[in-house]
Amino acid sequence: MKVSVKSNFVSGIFFFLVSFFLLYMIPRQIEVIDDSFINSRTFPYLLAFVIMAMSIKLIVVDLVKIIRKQPTKEKEFDLVVEGKAIIIFFILLAYVALMPLIGFLFSSILMFAAFLVFFHSKEWKYYLIGLLSCISVYIIFTSVLHIQLM
Repeated sequence: MKVSVKSNFVSGIFFFLVSFFLLYMIPRQIEVIDDSFINSRTFPYLLAFVIMAMSIKLIVVDLVKIIRKQPTKEKEFDLVVEGKAIIIFFILLAYVALMPLIGFLFSSILMFAAFLVFFHSKEWKYYLIGLLSCISVYIIFTSVLHIQLM
């Protein structure tokens, strides 16, 4: 199944939301050490406002084209292909969420196995390679480099 979207309009809305999120997060993440006019928040605020201004421009230009019935840039997506990318994203998101709960080793093994299952791998050697790779990385970091992995 294929879906067609107006790429500039959707991009404008997406980046407007990103800039709004940045403006919300900057004061919560970046401390101000001094009370001068230019401080540690100045450049991130500047970037967020530039992103917001450019996204508003994209939205307005595309809306004007839509109202005037002029052609706009459209992008066609195949939902089957894009759905696979979304599933991969959720596997990675689960990996990040599980790491603090069950640690690097087990979450990495589960992620590797999830990817192999997702790609319909039936070769047992690939599962063994993934298991040994995760264990090797864990041993190298914890024993040799003395770096604690969650």
